[in-house]
Amino acid sequence: MRRRGVVLGLVGLSACSPADAPPAEARASPEAAERVVRDYYHAVEAGRMSEAAALREDGGVEDVAPFLSLLTEVARPRPATGDEPGWTYVRVPVAQTGRFVTGGDYRAAGTVTLRRTDRPGASAAQRRWRIHRIVVRASSSGGPPTG
Repeated sequence: MRRRGVVLGLVGLSACSPADAPPAEARASPEAAERVVRDYYHAVEAGRMSEAAALREDGGVEDVAPFLSLLTEVARPRPATGDEPGWTYVRVPVAQTGRFVTGGDYRAAGTVTLRRTDRPGASAAQRRWRIHRIVVRASSSGGPPTG
């Protein structure tokens, strides 16, 4: 039986141990939000779903079962506005290409919106960037498997 795996490609991904953790100001930067998106897709690629889920506010992860291969490119973040005062938002553009297990091509693009807060009394978890919303729209041929 042929093993099916998902390959997610990320540019410039590097590990950072807690001892090497950047100061709070750097963790609050838009680049830190970009790193969260890269870390999320890296965790999904490695099958570490609980690690990926911890980077999202809703605790969800993307279903990669329909894919034989998937390449996710992460672009530079840009500031965004949000619905709630006291929260800082950033949008990170992503583009995906790949192949379905059924053989069709897959192409999608969208944005990953992250948010964090610096409100007085906010918890450490609220001060970290978390994936608030992922909106990726596919324009694919072949479609995901059915049945």
